[in-house]
Amino acid sequence: MSGEPPSTDPEYFNGLNPSVYAHPEAKHRLAISRGALGSIMILNPNHELHHQWKDWQLEFAFEDITLAYSASSQLSAVMNPQAAAKLFEGAMTSLEELLLPGAAISSFPMYAKISFKGEFIEREFVTSNVIGLYEGSDPELRETYIIMSAHYDHLGIGSPIRGDSIYNGVMDNAAGVAA
Repeated sequence: MSGEPPSTDPEYFNGLNPSVYAHPEAKHRLAISRGALGSIMILNPNHELHHQWKDWQLEFAFEDITLAYSASSQLSAVMNPQAAAKLFEGAMTSLEELLLPGAAISSFPMYAKISFKGEFIEREFVTSNVIGLYEGSDPELRETYIIMSAHYDHLGIGSPIRGDSIYNGVMDNAAGVAA
C-alpha cells in the first residue's frame, strides 16, 4: 500500500510528516531485502492527500535507463486501485477491509494470478565521463586518493508532471556534483 499509517504521535513513524518508509522505492527495497521477488504498489486513497491515480501514472511513466548487462530480476509495479481489488479475490482479507481506518495489517496468502504485458524499447546512446585530480599539499598523503562520484546529466524529458517535462532526480544529483 502507498503511504504509511497516519498519526498525530510524532513517535509513530514521523507523526504527520511522511518518513522515508512512505516512499515506493523504500518499500520495494525493503521487500527485496526480505526475500520478495518483487512488489506491487497500490494507491491507498486514505493516505494520499495530494496524489491521485493520474499523478502516479505520470510519476512512474519514465524511462528506466540501465546498463545492458544489469537486467532487473525483480518486478516493481504500480497498480490501479480499481484493478487491485481483484488481487484479493479468494484471500482471507479484501482490499476494502485493509483500507478501513485503523485496520490491522498482517501477512496472508493471496491466490490471484496476474500477467503483465508491456512495451520495452531499447536505445543506445553515448555519453562522456569527467575526471579531475586535485593534488594535496601533504607529502605523506599525496599517493592517497578519495573518489567522489556523481552523474552530471539525467534521463531527459518526457510527459509533463505538474507542468515540468524534465525528468528531475533527487536534486538531479547536484549535491554529489557540487561535492
